[in-house]
Amino acid sequence: TLDGLGRLRVPSWGCPSRHLEALWHSSFRSVLAPPFHILGYDVMIAVGLLRFGLDLPEAKVAALLAVGWNVPLPQSSVSRLSTEFLVRWRMLCEARLPPLVAGGGRPIVLQIDGTVVPGAPVTFRAREARTGATLWAEQLEAESHVEVVRFLRIVKARYGTPILLIRDLSPTLRDAVSEVFPEVPQQEDHMHFLSMVGPIDLPDYEPLRHGLLAG
Repeated sequence: TLDGLGRLRVPSWGCPSRHLEALWHSSFRSVLAPPFHILGYDVMIAVGLLRFGLDLPEAKVAALLAVGWNVPLPQSSVSRLSTEFLVRWRMLCEARLPPLVAGGGRPIVLQIDGTVVPGAPVTFRAREARTGATLWAEQLEAESHVEVVRFLRIVKARYGTPILLIRDLSPTLRDAVSEVFPEVPQQEDHMHFLSMVGPIDLPDYEPLRHGLLAG
């Protein structure tokens, strides 16, 4: 957990149904950490919020955990926990989607984006832009035309055709969206738009951004 490594002892005086002790497992243990994991849910949530809530790269997340909370994690663990967080978040959002959206009966505003880390798979996500609900998320081998088209076809099969699609400035995403949703208008999201316009209107923008990311 974020408090450090530790051992959990659960006293057992035998199963009331007289099952063998080896067949008895504490339900309390699964509340603290997922089965077959050595890291608690709080670590997974912290990694997920830093990775996707603050949009920090994996190396920065690992550094913050090591320095700020004294939880040293290899970058491979940060990557695995990020993916697990996103999948669980998607499942939570799906369970709480309004019935009309879940059943494809309500038009959605779809926003897609991927987190690209050199040498690692791309974690790609589709969300309903007005509610923030994650509709689908998975790892792609690369942010290629073929992979993005496959991803969008899954979203289309589950939720239908959106009334608007928001994306970054990538030509790959633009062409993939045009293939799967040829009649849907596309819009560039404000964060990527400002990251392109910023250096033009504000000469100090890039040094400031890199300084903030470097900590």
